[in-house]
Amino acid sequence: MIFKDDSYAYIVKIFAVSIFFFSLNSFFISLLNGREEYRKYIISNILGNIITLFLSSILIIFYHIDGALIALVTNQVFNLFATALLVKKTKWFKFKKYIAIKNFYYIKSIMHYSLMPIFAALIMPISLTVVRNFIISEAGWGDAGVWDALWKTSNVYLMLITLTLNIYLLPKLSSLFDSKLILQEILKTSAAVCIIMFCIAIIIFFFKDVLIRILFTDKFLRVSDFIMLQIIGDTLKMLSWIIAYYMLSKTRVKKYIFCESIQWGGFILLCFILSNENILERVMFAYIISQAVYFLTLVGLFIPEVKHENVKL
Repeated sequence: MIFKDDSYAYIVKIFAVSIFFFSLNSFFISLLNGREEYRKYIISNILGNIITLFLSSILIIFYHIDGALIALVTNQVFNLFATALLVKKTKWFKFKKYIAIKNFYYIKSIMHYSLMPIFAALIMPISLTVVRNFIISEAGWGDAGVWDALWKTSNVYLMLITLTLNIYLLPKLSSLFDSKLILQEILKTSAAVCIIMFCIAIIIFFFKDVLIRILFTDKFLRVSDFIMLQIIGDTLKMLSWIIAYYMLSKTRVKKYIFCESIQWGGFILLCFILSNENILERVMFAYIISQAVYFLTLVGLFIPEVKHENVKL
């Protein structure tokens, strides 16, 4: 389903083993973020990127595409050592304290909260794989490669915003219960995101061909025909994520899962039902419309919550 070739089945098996280390690394990074150890958090991410770059380079040089795939699914195993070392050096971390939680309420709360990121982590890659296979069947591997390059380009500039949301917004919203303060924080963050995305759009508009050549090759210059549509969809997605982070911070499990289902289910459905003959244009417009619906759905669920003076958990 992913590779269209069972010769890469061993990659999936390696990933199945390494996912435990990925989860453990994410747990330690979340501890640093939750404890507001921002310096160690940033150092951990920098070290992780350096380790990933070093190992990926070696594996790609010696094993080419197989090495790249192995690096992709195993980098968190090595990142874990750097993150664990930083966490261990903190005064507040005691391993026994985190593995010997006896209060059932906390265990239940963690499991309840975990449903949201687990659902999001499953539905997004599955949906993108379905859309990718749809493009391959309707337009061929070339268009699928262009679309994949669009998402890779998108990930480059969205990384800055998502990192900020993870470090600042999620802990901030978790600590707020006054409706006015929550609304102020969301409006302030939304304004900042709009400004950042506007600046990104201007830079990409003038330098898109140069950026594409840096990130890819001349074969992917068709990406420039669709990049502005991608930015429109990404802007709507980032504005939606601000409210989605509120849902996460207040453990609104049903609402969060409902909105994620609307987002990705709508994206897949629109890819099939829109009538544009250009498959890539159809997929891009499906992305924009699905993100707009996702945003409006989140706003519709968010407004009743902040009408009360205090937000309840």
